[in-house]
Amino acid sequence: MLNLDESDVLFLKELAEELRTQEHDCQAEPRFWALRDYQDVESSIDNCEKKELYYDTELYSLEDAKEYLIDIGYENELKDFLNNYGEIDYDYFSDDDEFLEFFNDKAKYDAYWIYTKSEPVILPNTMFLTKQEAKDHIRLNHYHYTDKVHTYAMTAWRAPKVDRLLKILEKIK
Repeated sequence: MLNLDESDVLFLKELAEELRTQEHDCQAEPRFWALRDYQDVESSIDNCEKKELYYDTELYSLEDAKEYLIDIGYENELKDFLNNYGEIDYDYFSDDDEFLEFFNDKAKYDAYWIYTKSEPVILPNTMFLTKQEAKDHIRLNHYHYTDKVHTYAMTAWRAPKVDRLLKILEKIK
């Protein structure tokens, strides 16, 4: 015997209405929502979107690498270097070897460039029955994700129990 109180019944009615009326995002039934975000993966120089300096087990942007040199006492040398070479154009990848050489000369360990690009990834451990619930989760937990995170509709393909459960939930009046 199923023993539901009034709040359970109200929850089921509201969920049923939301399931019936929510956006489908071009997904077949049974649908659910996950989160999709983007992560940097290593790539070649030919198709990279950015590069970072790998130094002593850390990744540094060009600006962070400059700050590091200032922090360890090479501010004047860095100014002289930039006066001689001009400001390093971080987006022009073939011309930063002089900076890398300068950095390695001043730092204790050898550094090298890591080339990366951003790729989409469906985040594990995210599953929502409604799109609004997924949006609310992003709003409340945004600090766990990048600024690019968004809801991602998916189909529970060949999952007859999920399909039947969602159809039952949608029928509740």
